[in-house]
Amino acid sequence: MRHRRLAVPPRTAYAAWVIYKEANWISAAVWVVLLFCFGSAATCAYIVKKLFEVAPTGPSQDALDLLFIRQGNLSQRKCSYVIIGRIVFSILGIFMAAVVTYTVITDGLPFRKELLTPWMAATLIDFYINIFAISVWVAHKESSWISTAIWIVLLICFGSITTCGYIVLQLFQVSYQDPIYHVLLNSHSKKI
Repeated sequence: MRHRRLAVPPRTAYAAWVIYKEANWISAAVWVVLLFCFGSAATCAYIVKKLFEVAPTGPSQDALDLLFIRQGNLSQRKCSYVIIGRIVFSILGIFMAAVVTYTVITDGLPFRKELLTPWMAATLIDFYINIFAISVWVAHKESSWISTAIWIVLLICFGSITTCGYIVLQLFQVSYQDPIYHVLLNSHSKKI
């Protein structure tokens, strides 16, 4: 389809999380293929699977922290996934901004009747389900409901560009020497 919206960066973000989360490369590879082939359906299936595996270790442990991080061995790796993540998601965000800008310049805005097809509806539903899943993480990470709302509006409006930008900002808030799971965790309490 000529006008189908690219959804590679959100799926890439999920793929990075799956690769981090999974204990072995075979299951990680299977889930990554499913994510790219089946989009939000595979995303939801993976999250539900992981929610059934969450086992709190104590009353002070945040359930979402347990969902986001890998259980078991959380040791430091030889390479810095923080730096790799900064580079990869910066490149993806810039790429998506360039693709969207080029498409708007050469083809115009997407609000035309001929683009309202069943595939466009399926793409939009897939997109917004993925945005919902990313929004849960953003709400978990942000220190206030105002910043959470702003980020979610930006996710809805700019999709992949905002997803990549948010991930890069989170990666710059941790040291390159920190374990990558520090990016996933909430370090603040919500302010009303």
